[in-house]
Amino acid sequence: MIWPPKFFGDFLKMKIKHFLTFLLLIISSNQAFSCDDKYIEKMSGLIEHAREETDGIASENMPTSVILAQAILETGNGKSYSAKVRKNHFGLSTKKGLMSFESSMDSVFKYFYTLNTKPYYKKLRSKLSKGETNVERILGVFASVYAEDKGYKSKVTNVIDSCQLARFDQ
Repeated sequence: MIWPPKFFGDFLKMKIKHFLTFLLLIISSNQAFSCDDKYIEKMSGLIEHAREETDGIASENMPTSVILAQAILETGNGKSYSAKVRKNHFGLSTKKGLMSFESSMDSVFKYFYTLNTKPYYKKLRSKLSKGETNVERILGVFASVYAEDKGYKSKVTNVIDSCQLARFDQ
């Protein structure tokens, strides 16, 4: 008998392939949750400018920490194709696919427009209009409508905590 048996080599190749896939997932997820201060500062400036130019309860009262965390998650700190080429920082889409914008600022305006006008964000607007500031409660209403990922609320919360984004809500 030849040692190691042929199936052992196949088994080893499969284990290596799974390990590399696992490693790639860890690296990519860490990149998505890393905190890039330049990107955070850029986006916080755009968000504040859009607030000044936009009317509506969501644009006035949506916590900046939530908006920033979403942008970080959706674009990997602005490094994704969506952010770089499409200028889409929030994963905004239509039935035809991911939306493209002329500028990153346009993406922020569209984000606020969507939250301020679409009927499926009515509960969010109601909470915000009543003065709700607790991020967990806001995310409880918002996350299930905004994203299909059932873990989205905890992902946003993790980014807010990891990047200390609550400082933008002061």
